[in-house]
Amino acid sequence: MIAAGARTLYRENYVALPMKSSIQSPGSLRFEWRHQGVWGSVSADSTGEAFVPVYDHAGHYVSEHYWGFAAQRDGGTLEYQVEHPPWKIWNCENVKFDCRVKELYGDSFADALMGRPHSAFIADGSDVVVRDGVRIK
Repeated sequence: MIAAGARTLYRENYVALPMKSSIQSPGSLRFEWRHQGVWGSVSADSTGEAFVPVYDHAGHYVSEHYWGFAAQRDGGTLEYQVEHPPWKIWNCENVKFDCRVKELYGDSFADALMGRPHSAFIADGSDVVVRDGVRIK
């Protein structure tokens, strides 16, 4: 439903895939998805205590997005507001990413996603409100 709504209302290029997640041990998480019959995964072990990242922390930049923008078929752009409370995060170690990146994300993302990550964290997350989009030029 979320992927269909994102495609229909916001023209986002989302797909729905079978997924599963597990907690391997306290602070050790694994997420998996099936694409074209093959399971991919990302896993990590949290370190330290959870914290709300400060403005210049990479975790803040990634987790605190309050605006979304989606290209439209006619060349325009749809802008929409996203609301959620600040998310607590944990830094991570032992990060593993097993994915057929080119098949799922395309050639243009292969180098960036298959290299060593610049940072990694686990976010506590929350409910999110996505407001109606507005066309901008």
